[in-house]
Amino acid sequence: MFDIQEYYNDNNLPGIAETDEIEEDITHDIERLLKNRFQKLYAEDRYKYATKSVDIIYPVLAYPGGKRLLTPDKVRFNLSVYPDKNALRHIDRVVIRPRYIEINGVELAALYLRENRSLVLYMTHPYTYQKNSVRVGQKEEFISVELPNLTGAQQKNEKIDVHPIWHYISVIALQRRFSGMEKFFVKRNPINDADYQTLIDMSYFYSRHGY
Repeated sequence: MFDIQEYYNDNNLPGIAETDEIEEDITHDIERLLKNRFQKLYAEDRYKYATKSVDIIYPVLAYPGGKRLLTPDKVRFNLSVYPDKNALRHIDRVVIRPRYIEINGVELAALYLRENRSLVLYMTHPYTYQKNSVRVGQKEEFISVELPNLTGAQQKNEKIDVHPIWHYISVIALQRRFSGMEKFFVKRNPINDADYQTLIDMSYFYSRHGY
């Protein structure tokens, strides 16, 4: 299984010996990103529901060649149709991080930093979850348009695929810890395909531009 310390070791990153130190290093990296996000690299959007708001931090720079990152509009849409709005109180911001991290076919998909309630989304191969597999609260507060119509499902018994952010929110809402980091991974087999090379190229492009 993916191990974040293995990632650091394989990439010859100095001065990191313990997993706790690695997580602290990543936390500081995200905190620096949030503090300096308006210095050319990142912009801010926002989703509001009642008295709750979630900041959406996303890269200003577009990738050339037609390939697109996850957009703030798509994040806002998925937050708006999430069934249990009460779960959103655990998230103050969503950060779209244009980097790809993969070891032995396992991709780092997202991180949740509990102390500042930040959900950080990384680049991965496209994937979805079935709605029935995502545990949400008992009170479903869907908007007036039914979810099957929004997702393209034609019948009530047809399986509905939802964005991974639903899974992240549902897991975060069930946690009772108030510090540390939650990590989400995706297993891909095989991994060496055209999408894989595109993800590597995109990550390298953004790293060269300071992301």
